[in-house]
Amino acid sequence: MTILVIGGTGLVGSHVVEALATAGHAVRATSRRPAAFPPGVEGATVDLADARALRSALDGVRAVFTYATPGTARLLVDQMQAAGVHRLVLLSSADAASNDMADFNCRRHREVETAIEQSRLDWTFLRPVAFASNALFWKEQIRATGVVRSPFPNASQSLIDPSDIARVAAAALTSGRLVGEAPILTGPESLTQLRQVDILGAALGRPIAFEAITSEAMRTMLSGFLAPEYIDLKLTALADAERHPDPVTDAVGTITGQPPASFAQWAERNASAFL
Repeated sequence: MTILVIGGTGLVGSHVVEALATAGHAVRATSRRPAAFPPGVEGATVDLADARALRSALDGVRAVFTYATPGTARLLVDQMQAAGVHRLVLLSSADAASNDMADFNCRRHREVETAIEQSRLDWTFLRPVAFASNALFWKEQIRATGVVRSPFPNASQSLIDPSDIARVAAAALTSGRLVGEAPILTGPESLTQLRQVDILGAALGRPIAFEAITSEAMRTMLSGFLAPEYIDLKLTALADAERHPDPVTDAVGTITGQPPASFAQWAERNASAFL
């Protein structure tokens, strides 16, 4: 039987496809537009709002990996149940663990989780903290000026490599030991933004400066390409991480048998993106 990866070209989904295919599993991967996938992986063009395309992609599938929004969760659940699929692994967020429905990020993820909890599906929710790849937001600044500008220099985050999330997802998709669980996934250490910039500089072989700016300056910087609620989310997350450093869990190592990659390892593998 086939495993379906919805969003197979995405930041995490592409790694899930690779992990499953490398292990020899039959994989079908979707994207909103036609895309190239690794040899042996079946591709499908699917929008989660398109019930007919989704149902077709679910034919012969035994497990699904996806990211969903409140607007697409119910259709996904209904179509999975109608197709006889039993297992769903959802990419959620560590913020959902607070169950604080007044918090924007918690609320949007918990609404999806709740729709799935109320279904007949065997589910696993993956709740990662901030991604190591979020550092790519700085690449244009680093290329142009060699300076990273951000508020909250001492915001400390336990950044996780997206490929480590994918390794956990692959374990959840191919065994039953994580059914009904919602592990919080982190990297191996909590690092301030100042330390993250130092590590990036070491990976690039040149120093990178850090310039602390105000939240309002950051808001202006982001306003051209992020909606206000997502700017608020980013600023709130950094402010919270400065007051209370992100925790570190051993979930990745316990589940996969291998420790998560450090931010330094991620930076070394992705240094070319900053050049």
